[in-house]
Amino acid sequence: MASVTEMAQGAPQFQKNIGNVYSQYGLNQGPNTQGLEAIRAQSLAPPGQSAWGQYAKAQQGNQTQQQLGQGNVYNQSQLNTGLSNLAGSGGLSGGARERLSQRAMEQGAVTRQQVLGQDRQAQLGIDTQGEQMRQSSLMGLPGMENQNTATKLALTQPLQQENMAEQQFNLDRYKTLMQAQAAEQQAAAERASANKKGLMEKGGDFLLRHAFGFGGLDADSGKWKWGW
Repeated sequence: MASVTEMAQGAPQFQKNIGNVYSQYGLNQGPNTQGLEAIRAQSLAPPGQSAWGQYAKAQQGNQTQQQLGQGNVYNQSQLNTGLSNLAGSGGLSGGARERLSQRAMEQGAVTRQQVLGQDRQAQLGIDTQGEQMRQSSLMGLPGMENQNTATKLALTQPLQQENMAEQQFNLDRYKTLMQAQAAEQQAAAERASANKKGLMEKGGDFLLRHAFGFGGLDADSGKWKWGW
């Protein structure tokens, strides 16, 4: 007689189609939220601390340093030209050299102040634009969060339904297997009972014949019939 385990080996299995499709397209973990996470981080960052703002300020800082360096080179070039002209005309005295140097220093300070003033204005513009971007992202964030939640639910519900269907399928299959085993056990018991009854009838007739050496069961009446 086959056991439930042996009977289950040949029984049909549940096919998880939705789960296979999700695995194929990488949807087992839900929708890709990398973009949403980046927007969330930018929206919730303190003012002036967004990734865009930091990058823009770094670029502006590099530009300012280049302008300061170019201003120093220009002022030194102007000083050298002035000194060369005075030397060529024979008027390069100690006082003239000092005056040209002082003028170059003053011009350099003015240039530096102008460049740094422009840098402060640019930094302020970056902060202002960054805050506007942050506020805009923050206003749109709830809608994005809701859409992400709705997408997760839309992906989760078919899986839940398929899992429930699989549980019901397995339960129905188990009930069917138990009913089949019970029917097989009952049939086996009936066969054993029938075989036992037949042996007893044959055995009783044999014992009487062996003990007395005569008589037997009458086929028509079913009663013992004496005779030699």
